[in-house]
Amino acid sequence: MQISGILIQTRPEWREQLGESLAAQPWLDVHYTDGHSRIIVTLENLETESGEKRLRRLQDWPHVLSVNLISHYQVDENQFEEAKTDNIAIQEEVE
Repeated sequence: MQISGILIQTRPEWREQLGESLAAQPWLDVHYTDGHSRIIVTLENLETESGEKRLRRLQDWPHVLSVNLISHYQVDENQFEEAKTDNIAIQEEVE
């Protein structure tokens, strides 16, 4: 599994509309908008489509000015599931 952090630039007047459109996509998560023109998302590379193809798709979206890969992490499925389980256990301890 590959997980990528992506910075998307737009114009301030398009940020809200673009953020809503991105949030509706099941293959990415919107994590941050700066209230101006930047949106940070993560996308998981699913086997149906490569991360590179998804980056290109994002570049072609209406109101997207630029798409930049800011981080990339590759992990096998077992490590990913273990990390999720560990994270849930830590959150339960905190609560």
